[in-house]
Amino acid sequence: MNVKRLVGWAVVIFVLFWIISAPGNASGSVNNLLSNLNDAGTSMTNFVGGVIATDGSRSYDRDRDDRDRSWGHDRDRSDRN
Repeated sequence: MNVKRLVGWAVVIFVLFWIISAPGNASGSVNNLLSNLNDAGTSMTNFVGGVIATDGSRSYDRDRDDRDRSWGHDRDRSDRN
């Protein structure tokens, strides 16, 4: 049997054992991994947007836009009360 195939099967068996024996920890780890990938993608998008911006403005920051939008929404809600 090929060593590469043997190592691959060992990894698959280990992952399955880990998921079966500790599903909460496994799901938390996958959630953290996906969150980190999302953050990396957002950072790359901001970087590329900043590189190709030709008008001298700063790059688009989705997190700041969300904060500004939620702040205005909270302010509007407090004005109604």
